[in-house]
Amino acid sequence: MKPFFLIPILLLFSSSVFGQISYKENSEINFTQAWVWEYKNELIPENEFGHQGEMVVYFHPELQYWLFTVEAYGVSGEMFDWILAKPDGSFWMQAKDEFGKSIRWEEKLEFKEVKHIPEYYFETGETKIFNQNDLGYEPILGKEFKMKYEKTEDETCIHLAEFPINFDPIYFFNKLNLEAKIPVDFPNNLPGNQLVLGDKTQLANGQIRYKLKEISNTEYFVYLHQN
Repeated sequence: MKPFFLIPILLLFSSSVFGQISYKENSEINFTQAWVWEYKNELIPENEFGHQGEMVVYFHPELQYWLFTVEAYGVSGEMFDWILAKPDGSFWMQAKDEFGKSIRWEEKLEFKEVKHIPEYYFETGETKIFNQNDLGYEPILGKEFKMKYEKTEDETCIHLAEFPINFDPIYFFNKLNLEAKIPVDFPNNLPGNQLVLGDKTQLANGQIRYKLKEISNTEYFVYLHQN
């Protein structure tokens, strides 16, 4: 069996403002990793986006940028070509206007600084292995936590692993004032370096679950220069 191993610590360099990137030197960004979560939400009808499927988010290890495309937000963001997210809370969007012309703008979110896993996340002592598809990255060992909810029978079981990447841009994505939404509603009360590997929430009217399926190598280019 392969040893459990976290991806080596990545370079943490990033530009503070997207506009400071030199178009001549950086006319394109190549996202080299694809992170795939699979999900099922029984509260959403079967024929609607968000009921079941896979969500792909691209990652640039050196810049620590995340890229969201139609593979992440689906039909909820049909006007968007892509949304680029940085660890400082900056989100750059490229979309088409009613005339088919590309437009680009920025929104900024303030990520909550959380230093510790909340106390109401009860660690069970159990573990589970994720990312076992052998696509160039080692399996990841997740610790199991459970949460009970007052006055209900609802329960959440979540698996976490500390990781040398900031996941806040993913966890806070649905806080953006946009029609584009990702189908996985990640918790945003965790430290940014806690990777949510899997989550299963049992509610009175159905179950919501998702898990990290795989990390793989890829090449996905975003061209920054606009004519």
